[in-house]
Amino acid sequence: MSWPTPQDYNESMQAPWLNLSDRSLRSGKPALDFLGLPRPMTGAFASVYRLDFENRSYAIKLFLRKIPDQELRYTELSTAINSKELVYTVGFQYQPEGIKIRGADYPILKMDWVEGDNLDVFVGNHVTEHRTMTLLLHHFKKMVGRLRQHGVAHGDLQHGNILVKDAELKLVDYDGMFVPNLRSYTSNELGHPNYQLPTRTGRHFGPYLDNFSAWSIHTSLLCLSIDPSLWEKLSGGDDCLLFRRSDFEEPLASPTFRLLEDHPSDQIKENAKLLRYMLMYPPEQVPNLDDNLVSVKQLPAIKESKLSAEPISLAESIKAAANKAAAGGDGLPDWMQPGPSNAPKVISRASNTIGQWPRFEQYKQALSDPAFAFEDPELKEGRYIPEKKGLGTNGFVFHLRCADRHVAIKCFKNFISDRQLRFEKIAKHINGPARRYFLDFRYLPHGIRVGEYWYPVLVMEWVTPSLSEYIHTQLRFGAKLSGLSQRFKTMIDALQILGIAHGDLEPDNLAVVKGEFKLLDYDGMYVPEMEGMKGIERGHPAFQHPSRKVTDFGPKLDYFAAWLLDAELTYLTVDPELWLQAEIRAQNASKSPAQMGEITFIDVHPSKQVRLTGDVLRKLLDYDFESLPPFNARVPIFTIVK
Repeated sequence: MSWPTPQDYNESMQAPWLNLSDRSLRSGKPALDFLGLPRPMTGAFASVYRLDFENRSYAIKLFLRKIPDQELRYTELSTAINSKELVYTVGFQYQPEGIKIRGADYPILKMDWVEGDNLDVFVGNHVTEHRTMTLLLHHFKKMVGRLRQHGVAHGDLQHGNILVKDAELKLVDYDGMFVPNLRSYTSNELGHPNYQLPTRTGRHFGPYLDNFSAWSIHTSLLCLSIDPSLWEKLSGGDDCLLFRRSDFEEPLASPTFRLLEDHPSDQIKENAKLLRYMLMYPPEQVPNLDDNLVSVKQLPAIKESKLSAEPISLAESIKAAANKAAAGGDGLPDWMQPGPSNAPKVISRASNTIGQWPRFEQYKQALSDPAFAFEDPELKEGRYIPEKKGLGTNGFVFHLRCADRHVAIKCFKNFISDRQLRFEKIAKHINGPARRYFLDFRYLPHGIRVGEYWYPVLVMEWVTPSLSEYIHTQLRFGAKLSGLSQRFKTMIDALQILGIAHGDLEPDNLAVVKGEFKLLDYDGMYVPEMEGMKGIERGHPAFQHPSRKVTDFGPKLDYFAAWLLDAELTYLTVDPELWLQAEIRAQNASKSPAQMGEITFIDVHPSKQVRLTGDVLRKLLDYDFESLPPFNARVPIFTIVK
């Protein structure tokens, strides 16, 4: 039986009195969105709902994948947290049979609901208030010190897991938490990439887990308390405080480190340099925040790491330093030179310095050994399933069967400098009302190993069928197809209201899941937070206006494709067999829209509706891309031209 999807949970939470096993929760009223449906906060691993009661509220956490030892972990966490009286945590109860989905029971986590702003929101609201920022910095350092005193590490210190109210802090989300009784376990997640060392793996699990993320947050808060303008200069609050994964992967090319290390403030300069040097440490050797280091000269030497693949020995480091000194260098050991010189070759970062990225067969070969190809715990246990499709403009999509679900892995063909930033902005935006049309995804910069390099991947649920496949299998059931046109209009209308454009609307990038549309392939997507950026693709030529350029970008990307797809879906309500016409499906796969004038069967079709639709599509070719009319979901395409 497949694990529940976010949609399954959403449907179940519409009737908590029927589906929750805890009697004390059944009378709760879920917080609703603007459509009157339960409003989830969905991440990579779970969906969280708020249940309101007369005098209190609970957070109900519903897991998006099965974790075999989850109950044991939460039992140990509960015991440790309660015994240590950690004031920074909230009460919770793990219920292994907490919710019923399709007749089967699945676990939930029942937590006290905590009011407060996420750390990034609080900082954004108070960044110019020096006293507030100084107090926040003090409370953060105090919290980290208290956790360390008890041998506890949260495992995913980041803005979304730290709530602030009146400068007091609370931690939420304990999935990756370490407590002493879990020392024999491995980590089941790697934390938010914008706050973690890129070299962290599932083998890293201990009281040191928070050390680097604590330094990253502390450095960000300290710099902002001194110079609030850094918040705007470095786009703070964009799924981060000041630093991003790209800064940690390529620190010498990082504009953030460059700006901070050139800052007039010596304190900002030294703390930024200190954080950059910590990138050279294995995760288990990063110093504690309460060691109160203020200079790189106070950093301890790097030792051999039992958890790293190919550690540089201390003897080798000393020898290299001696050679450098003899050659007239500064005599500093390798680990204190710019750049992660002690990083083993197998974790070199793929970038535009690589002449050619892997081809399809090379990625495919890597997938034959998932345990070697991936660091992600879920993917390491996967099994590659060959598919006849998966070749795209910017990458290759592979099918992996994991323990509890089928996963799509997108591997990329080339280097795009801001690829991670684009996906971060998309993930942040689609958590709103339009999320019903999207699949949850994870961007892993350190995703798949091919040869001696790691390359990024995008991970999401594998869903079928595509729109084309669905229509072909349902052509004889006209009733099932009649609603597709209206559901398509509703989806496009919702995206346009929010200023979202998919960028490559075509039947293979649309899936039909339980009768609803799901968008696939987000490479060329535009969301309002991307204003000012440029496009990176033109989309499928059979569904794009011929005057669209690669660099065109904005909410108008979908205008022409939406009109065209709406026309083809309209044909289903008039003459379903038209979908099978070579001119509509097979030829359009190779012809560009500019050749629509050659399509003559539309002109002689007995349906006036079909003939007028063809007139409209040809008329749209008279526009240039910039002046195309927006798709109007309330105006049938065949009524535009009389």
